[in-house]
Amino acid sequence: MIRKVFITLAFSLGMLLAVQSTASAQSWGLGVSYENRNEEPTNGFGVQLEPSLINIALLDLRLRGHFSYFNESNVVTTEGDFEYSTDVDSYDFGLGAIGAVSLGAISPYVGAGLGSESWSATSEEAEDFEGEFDQEESSLYYYAVGGISLTLIPRLEPYAEFRYSGFSEFEQEDISSADRRLHVGVTLRF
Repeated sequence: MIRKVFITLAFSLGMLLAVQSTASAQSWGLGVSYENRNEEPTNGFGVQLEPSLINIALLDLRLRGHFSYFNESNVVTTEGDFEYSTDVDSYDFGLGAIGAVSLGAISPYVGAGLGSESWSATSEEAEDFEGEFDQEESSLYYYAVGGISLTLIPRLEPYAEFRYSGFSEFEQEDISSADRRLHVGVTLRF
C-alpha cells in the first residue's frame, strides 16, 4: 500500500515538473505573417501574441491575440490631367484559443475565437470634379482556424494556416459576410 502511494506521488511530482519545465521553456510566442484573403484588399500582414496556458505531454493549449492589416491604393491618370485615386484599408484584431498536438517536429493545430474588423475607403478625383467620398464600416466576427507549424530550429516555428471568418453583416453590398484567409509566417517562442 505504501509502495503504491509512493509510486503515485513520485509519478505525479515527475509529471508536474515535466509540465512546469516545458511550459516555462516556451511559455510565449510572437509571430508575424503574410496573409492572403478572398476580399479586397487581398494582401496584408499580421502579428500574433500567444501565451501558453497548458502544456501537458503532447498537448499545448494557447491563447492568441492577433492583429492584421490590409491596404490597397490605386491611382488612375488619363490624358487631360484627370486623376482618380482610391485608398482601401482594412484591419482586424481578435482573441482566440488554439489547441496544438506535438508530433515531433510537426504540430497540427485548430482553434476558434472572436474579433472585430474595420474597413474604410477613401476616393479622390481631380479638382474639377466633385466625387470625393469616405466610407467606413466595422463588424464583429467569429473565426475557426486550422494549421501546421514546424520546429526545425529551436524556438523558431514557421507555420501555415487557414482561417475562416463569419461576420455580422456589413452595410455595404460589395462586402462579403464570410472571409477566407491563408497565413504563412513564423513564430518565435520564448
